[in-house]
Amino acid sequence: MRGIKKIYVILPVILLTMLVFSFSVYAQDVDIYTNVPQSHTVTVNVYGDGKVYMNNSEVNGSYKIKRQSSLKYCFNPCEGYKLDKVIYDSDDVTSDIKGENFTAVPVVRDTVMNVTFVKNNDEIASKIIGIKTDNEYKHNTQFTITTGDTKDNLIYICISTISFIIIILCIILSNKEFKV
Repeated sequence: MRGIKKIYVILPVILLTMLVFSFSVYAQDVDIYTNVPQSHTVTVNVYGDGKVYMNNSEVNGSYKIKRQSSLKYCFNPCEGYKLDKVIYDSDDVTSDIKGENFTAVPVVRDTVMNVTFVKNNDEIASKIIGIKTDNEYKHNTQFTITTGDTKDNLIYICISTISFIIIILCIILSNKEFKV
């Protein structure tokens, strides 16, 4: 029975050592390096009869743009047509257009703009052309860079909690048997 009493003292010490070691190994400095591109591709697709101007130059296709550039677009429908829909980086920004102008957020990734012009009395033209507002044209994914590995936090918390419970149970059980 004396060997069992010793385990109540040794086991908490071992578990406490494992707990401290697991956190000391986890808490390390991490250096993260990344290459930020100096330019991005902005693609403008025009559907229907009209012209799109980006910073006062007519555009229709792909263009290299300096990172963080602020772009101003102007939409000029041909006679008998009107601007129907503008999808910018998979978001419908038609309601953000003032007059015929739209100012985009600074460019920080490759971006696609789809512009649809329709006949003045033909609201269904955008459905015929097939512009979709879902993620069909979304070619870019926004990445979040974190400086710590958070996927193992739950494991460390579980190990710590279980270790703490075992230590408390060992102390309670050892006090019952070691009454002086």
